[in-house]
Amino acid sequence: MATSQFTFRIDPAHFQVDVEALLELNDHQSESMESVGDSTQLKPCILCGSSSYQKCLNLNNGLKVCEDCTEFLKKVKYPESSERRRREYVERSRKRELAVEKIRSHWLIKGRNIFFAGGFTLLVASYFQTKVFLFAVCFILLGIALLILVRMLQKNWNKRFPEIEKPVVNAFSDPNAELTEFDRKCLRVFEHWPGYPPFWNDLAKAVRKRDQNRCQVTGCPSLLELHVHHREMISQGGAHTADNLVTLCAFHHGVEPEEGHFQILEKFKNPRFTMIPTHRRHNPVNRGTHRVEAHVRRLQLATNEQIRNIIQTYAMRCPQCESYKSGFDISPMSKALRIVCGGCGQGFSSKNCLPEEIGPQMAAVLIVGQNRGRWSRNSNKTRSPPRPISVKSAPPQSQQGRSPDNNGKEVE
Repeated sequence: MATSQFTFRIDPAHFQVDVEALLELNDHQSESMESVGDSTQLKPCILCGSSSYQKCLNLNNGLKVCEDCTEFLKKVKYPESSERRRREYVERSRKRELAVEKIRSHWLIKGRNIFFAGGFTLLVASYFQTKVFLFAVCFILLGIALLILVRMLQKNWNKRFPEIEKPVVNAFSDPNAELTEFDRKCLRVFEHWPGYPPFWNDLAKAVRKRDQNRCQVTGCPSLLELHVHHREMISQGGAHTADNLVTLCAFHHGVEPEEGHFQILEKFKNPRFTMIPTHRRHNPVNRGTHRVEAHVRRLQLATNEQIRNIIQTYAMRCPQCESYKSGFDISPMSKALRIVCGGCGQGFSSKNCLPEEIGPQMAAVLIVGQNRGRWSRNSNKTRSPPRPISVKSAPPQSQQGRSPDNNGKEVE
């Protein structure tokens, strides 16, 4: 009875917890801190308004954050209301864990003592072959009863002190977040943070969800991992906001023309293509070297199945008769792609390339019925040569998936 009372007397509220030591902090970019000279000509800190500081954080929009405020921002992960709920949850959860550990350790000691007593009694009984064996059986039954009692007490204790429900915590990037005036100042700092802001993972997750986890280049099959791209570059003052972000696959992110994007895929391992950076190559005949621009080396071109999936995903149809009856064929000899409408016989042809390239080309000449992207491809000729699809007349075909060759015969 006293033991059961001991269990119920353990209240999680009686435990002491260091909440600050348990909180997950932001990634602190101390390397972005710069020393300053004459403080009389400095811009005031955007948070505290002070102009007397020795080090500051330079935001990409030209504003400053003093060293003390930067250190404080390391502990700011959510808006004030959400941060308060997070701290309460962390504190109460940790107190409950400590209480459970204390209860378990108490019953573990008692169970261990009974186990050793029963084992010692059983050993004596087997040695002397006496009636002490009955005592060993009693100890074993006592251990089983104790186990049942522990489970009952633990179940009743859990009813009295149930598990803490995890609260709804809204990140700064969440449009439903409740923001105070101070939160808006912090958000203004985070939106122009040099590099990636502390809430970048939450923001990128929200952007990918908004874009339906699909590359926003219309026609892209989204076969590669997805990246989140800044429409306006960070170095040019681009903000870390959902309106300035778009989801791109690794290929289309790497071929963006701004400086630094191509390096994203220089070490990217993919069996279908290789990203070749800008380099100098020795001349084969004369002495000296010549510059080779960055480009894509295509190892595996688009297949029939990949093109069929692109047409179905984007509901592409003929621009002349708006028919969905499009047959296509890839010639293995010339590596050419031919798409022929089964309704009006209008045909389109192009050199076959990667599905990440042929998809946007098809979207440029065919009607896209669904899943149109939010981003137009921005790459230049040196990084991914455009291959425009030409339009030509072709006789109607009778079966989808086939197209006539030059002699009028159907090619599988």
